[in-house]
Amino acid sequence: MPADRFHFLYILAELSLEVWFQIEVISNVAEFESGLGRDVTNLGRGLALSMLLSHYLYLIASGLGLLTGFFCNQDRNHDHEMRHAMSKWLHSAV
Repeated sequence: MPADRFHFLYILAELSLEVWFQIEVISNVAEFESGLGRDVTNLGRGLALSMLLSHYLYLIASGLGLLTGFFCNQDRNHDHEMRHAMSKWLHSAV
């Protein structure tokens, strides 16, 4: 039982830091200014927004992983066997 509680606390801390990071980036994206010109400034802003997109995709993927963990009761050994069979099939097809 304590391991579940610590796992929940870890998820809560991780999501809190994620929200804080996203608020900081969104609120400060206009402040990203480079002395090297407008192109470099736009590149920096684009990279910051790309990082936000990657974080959103990561959160969606982890959320879907949690949902499949709750709703699908597949054996992990079965998943490993399926991956191994697909790997063998892909290598033989090449």
